[in-house]
Amino acid sequence: MSRWQHQGYSRPRGSWRAGRDAWRGEPGWEAERPETELVDGNHLMVRSTDLYQGGPRTLEIPHVLGSYSVDKELKVKFDDSLMSVLSKEYIPRRNRCLQVELDLNRGWHRVNGFTGTSAESYRQFLQWILKNQKKLKAEGSSDKLVADFVCSRGILKNIMQAPYARFERMNLTVLAQYFKGSVYVAYQYEVEEEEKGKEKCCLIEIYGHKFEQYMTGGDPDQVVECNCQFRCVVKQHLNEITLMYSANTHAIDQSCHQENFTDMSSFVSLRALKEFTEPFKQRNYRKYTLCAWWCEGQLSGIPRVLKGTRTNDGIVHTLEMLQTADLPDLAEGAWEPSVCINFLDKFLKFVKEKVLSEPDRVHCFERSTSVGHYFFHYHDTSGTTILPKWYTQLLFSPEEENSD
Repeated sequence: MSRWQHQGYSRPRGSWRAGRDAWRGEPGWEAERPETELVDGNHLMVRSTDLYQGGPRTLEIPHVLGSYSVDKELKVKFDDSLMSVLSKEYIPRRNRCLQVELDLNRGWHRVNGFTGTSAESYRQFLQWILKNQKKLKAEGSSDKLVADFVCSRGILKNIMQAPYARFERMNLTVLAQYFKGSVYVAYQYEVEEEEKGKEKCCLIEIYGHKFEQYMTGGDPDQVVECNCQFRCVVKQHLNEITLMYSANTHAIDQSCHQENFTDMSSFVSLRALKEFTEPFKQRNYRKYTLCAWWCEGQLSGIPRVLKGTRTNDGIVHTLEMLQTADLPDLAEGAWEPSVCINFLDKFLKFVKEKVLSEPDRVHCFERSTSVGHYFFHYHDTSGTTILPKWYTQLLFSPEEENSD
């Protein structure tokens, strides 16, 4: 039994079977690669970046619709109680580095690792939508949200990066489902993911959380609760497509923050990165790390990244404030912003076309390391749904409409 059959999915049939091996990197595959985005009705090319050149190099600044907090018990709080503030002493001057000495090993044993999953984060987002459904209703409609797509920033970021993804990061499967005028997109939740949250944090993850603790004025000897998050919900337009998604945040710069903020210009991303001198690591930093940071910044509208450079032993010695808009130049041509944007646009249109053609089915879009040059579309036949019953029953229901 194949992996797809075992999971209850129906693979597409057609000529792609014959051509698949030619795209795996076999001799002569470059000559056989299609020159259009769509290989056939169920396959979308990824790796041929020439297909996605040209056009805008930036996304429209997203509009903040609201926010919510997630506490250490993974419960949603409809407030900003867990929004963190960047400590003034750790804000470098523009175009200047700040020398520090911060030990990320301090209190490392008091880090309570993240125990949630992407599925749980998605359900938390759906809870916020239900709570705010009245103000999220599309103009002139009684049962449609203001967005064509409802998803997470993480999914959009991974799609944007797909044309440049390194080999081991090519495995990606997302599910799409239509409901009341919107396409909901979520990761394919594997059993392994449920176990992931039960594992202890690795050292790199601990260093990342400890860095955030330092930057937001926390006591490094106190407990770090990795489950605690402050998330913003934004609406963003990509050509004729309207997106609504949630994004985790790190900290705000209070000197430019407004209480009733409508964009994320006052937010700062916090990143701890190990120092390196090897040429191949420098190439990877330019091609993969900067691309990931830029995609996140473009999607959320966060204009700055505070980078902390650390030693192999976990001592942060340099802080540098990077501007999201400058990251493509720092990458020195390792990736092209317009390719990321154009591929995201093409992928979402591909998903929308497939989902709307059969709106009563759950659709799968997969890319794997074995056939990494394209995403292919097939159907779920196991009865999977990415939307819980409590959501589909309550969204725009008469009872909810009449409640306070």
